[in-house]
Amino acid sequence: MEVNPNTTWSVHQWLQLGAKDFCRVIPRRGPYPYPNIGTSMGPVSRMLEVLRRNNQIVLEEDVNDQGAMWLVILRHANELNIVIDQHAQVFMNMLEYEPGELEREPCNSDWFTPEANGSRPFGRTRSPPRNLLTNTTPAILHFNGPSHEDSTWPKCYHAFTSEFRTTGRGHYFFDVDHNIHVGTDAICDYSFYHVRDFHVHPLNQDVLRFLEDFYKLPVDPGLVAFRGSSAEVDSTRLGREIDLHTQSPHLHKALHGGVSH
Repeated sequence: MEVNPNTTWSVHQWLQLGAKDFCRVIPRRGPYPYPNIGTSMGPVSRMLEVLRRNNQIVLEEDVNDQGAMWLVILRHANELNIVIDQHAQVFMNMLEYEPGELEREPCNSDWFTPEANGSRPFGRTRSPPRNLLTNTTPAILHFNGPSHEDSTWPKCYHAFTSEFRTTGRGHYFFDVDHNIHVGTDAICDYSFYHVRDFHVHPLNQDVLRFLEDFYKLPVDPGLVAFRGSSAEVDSTRLGREIDLHTQSPHLHKALHGGVSH
C-alpha cells in the first residue's frame, strides 16, 4: 500500500514500528499469521470495543482500517483477548491460500462430501475439506482483497448457495448462551429464492433514483472517443451492462433514459 516508508507508529512509549515492521512483528505460530479486519468474531460488546478503537486509530493516526487493526492487536491484544486465527480453525484467508493446502481445491463439485464417520447432530452428513497444513476444517472462506479473481470465488458463491439453500442437510450452530445446538435448515431454506448470479439481485428504489440522475449527466465526447468500446471492463467475462437485470423494466428505463454511455 502507498505508505510513507519513513512513517512510524507507537505501540507504547518505548516502541515504535515502521511500515515494513508489521509483516514480521507478530510471532508466526501457524501458516496464516496476518490479521484481517474483514473477518472477525467474538462477543458483541468486545467486537464493538475493538471497532471503536480501530476507528479511533484511523481518524487520529493516518492509517486505514487494516493498519489500525495491527495497532489494536499490538496495543490491546492481551486486554481484549484478541487471537489471530493462524491455523484457519474458523477462517480460511484466500489471499494467502496456495493450491494443495486443502484436501480438495476450493468449491469444485465435491467441495462438500459425506462424513467418513457417520452423521453429526441434526443428521449432518457432509463437510468441506480439511486444511492439510493445519489439520483443521475452516468454516469460512474469506476472499479478501484481489484474492482469486480467477473464477474461484464465483464458484464458491454457487457451491455455498447450493449447499445451504436447501433443507435436510443437517446444518446447525452452537448457541453458547444456552449450551444447545440450533438447527438452521428451516431458517436457511432459500428454495423460494431464485437469484443465481449477481446480475439479478434486486435493487431498491434509492439505487434506481441514483442511476436515473447519473445517466442524465452529459458525457464529454472526447472521453467517449478516448475510452472506446474495447476496454477491459467491457469484456463479457465481467458481464455486460445490457445483461444486467434483463427482466427489470425499471432499471432499463433508468439506464437508457438519458445520454447513452
